[in-house]
Amino acid sequence: MKSIKQRVSTIPLSLRGKKRYILFRASPSSVWEKSLVEKALFHHLLHSFGTLGMAGLRYRFITFNPENGMGILRCVHTHTSLVVAALLLVSSLNATPASVRTIRVSGSLLSLRSRLRGTQSRSS
Repeated sequence: MKSIKQRVSTIPLSLRGKKRYILFRASPSSVWEKSLVEKALFHHLLHSFGTLGMAGLRYRFITFNPENGMGILRCVHTHTSLVVAALLLVSSLNATPASVRTIRVSGSLLSLRSRLRGTQSRSS
């Protein structure tokens, strides 16, 4: 008897929603570890938007490079400007004075990963 391949129920592409990826730089970069930045940004955004607002953002911390202090966040495309504004308001991370600046917003994770590694020039 042939085995029947079971389908995993997935959400169609048309219903998933659009995402935007935000490349940011936390400074001073020599102080931060990935887990500390992830927790600090989550708590800052939670404080800024509240529980219901965070659900609407569909926020996800993608990665962080402690060597150059750059990282990537994901959010829904309709709330990108709110997340960028909230990142500009960061004055401290884990009780340490810091600033977070947005470098670039993209719909593609691939283009931001190359910038995160520093393989692309900063002139564009």
